[in-house]
Amino acid sequence: MDSRITQLVRNSDARLGRLGPDSDVVFSSRIRLARNLSGYSFVSRLSVFDREEILREAREVSEKIFPPESCYFFNAPELSESDFLCLLERQLVSREFIEGDKERAVLVDCAEKFSIMFLEEDHLRIQMTAAGFDLDSLWPQISELDNQFDRLLPYAYDEKRGYLTACPSNLGTGARLSVMLHLPALMLTNEIERAYRAMQNMNLSVRGLYGEGSKPFGSFFQVSNQTTLGMAEEEIQHHLQTVVSKIVEYERKARQRLLEKENERTLDRVSRAIGLLRCAHTIPVEEAMAHLSAVRMGAWLGLQNDFSAEKIDALFLRIQPAHLEILAGRPLDADEAPRFRAEYLRGQLK
Repeated sequence: MDSRITQLVRNSDARLGRLGPDSDVVFSSRIRLARNLSGYSFVSRLSVFDREEILREAREVSEKIFPPESCYFFNAPELSESDFLCLLERQLVSREFIEGDKERAVLVDCAEKFSIMFLEEDHLRIQMTAAGFDLDSLWPQISELDNQFDRLLPYAYDEKRGYLTACPSNLGTGARLSVMLHLPALMLTNEIERAYRAMQNMNLSVRGLYGEGSKPFGSFFQVSNQTTLGMAEEEIQHHLQTVVSKIVEYERKARQRLLEKENERTLDRVSRAIGLLRCAHTIPVEEAMAHLSAVRMGAWLGLQNDFSAEKIDALFLRIQPAHLEILAGRPLDADEAPRFRAEYLRGQLK
C-alpha cells in the first residue's frame, strides 16, 4: 500500500467517529461540484495529450493554492488495488474513479476536509464532507475552494445553461448534495420501502454506502438530488433538507415504537449483536456491519452504555477490507480477513 495513504489513515484516526447535528440518523453530509475546463472536450472525448495537459495544469494549480505538506496528489497509475479501495472506503473517491483505466488523479487534503478527482466523469469533481446533517457549514467552504480553482483554471460556463458538465443531469449548478442515513428502525419495521418510494417520488436518488452501483448494507443509505438544471443551489439544498428531515422524523418515530412495543425484543437484538461481536472468531464485513448497526442504534436509544456512538462509527470504517490490511500491516487473503476482523472486534469490544 502507498505509504502516503497509510500515513493519511493514521493521521486522521483521531478524527474518526466525530458527531454532528442529527448524528443519531444522519451519518454524514457531502457536497460535490462537477466542473469542466474551458477549451477542452469532455473527458470521454479527450485525447491522450489533452488528458496529460489537464493533469499537469491541475497539479501546478494545486501546488499554487495549497502548501505541499497539506495535501497528497495521487496519480492513479501509481496506486494499487488496495490503495484505491482505501480511498473509496474513506469516501474520498468514487467507484467510477477506481474503475477507470486511463490517466486520472486525485488531490486529498491531509485533514480529509476535501478531495478533488481529476478526469473522473468531469475534469474536476470537488467534494467536501461533514459529520451529521450539516450542509450549511459546507457551502461557504466548498464555494471558496471552487473559486480558487476557477481563478486559475477557467471553467466551461454558459449564461443560459450554467456550468457545462458531461452528464446533462449535472448541468446548471453542477452541484450534487447528499447525506448518508442510518435507518435500522425503518428496516426492522419493514417501513423502508415506503420511505424509499417517497424519496424517489420527490426526485431524490437513493444508493448504497459507496454511491452509484453499490448496495445498501448496515442499514446505510446515501440520498442525493438527481438534477441541478433550472434550480438554484439554495433550492436544491432546501428540497433535500426538507425531505431528509421527514425521513429523520420517520426513523426516530420507528425507533420509539420499537422501544414502546418491542422493547424486550429490541434489547435482545442489541445484546445479541454485542455478544456475537465479542465472541466471533470469524466474521465477514457485511455481517459485522449489520451487528454494528444494531449496536449503534442501541447506543442512541440508551439500550447499551458500554460503547459510545463515536466508537461504533469509527469501527464501521476500520473493519473495511483495505483498512483492515492497514491494521494488520500486511495483505490479508480471503480466509485471513474474516478471522483478523473478528479478532480486532473482540479486542475493541471486550
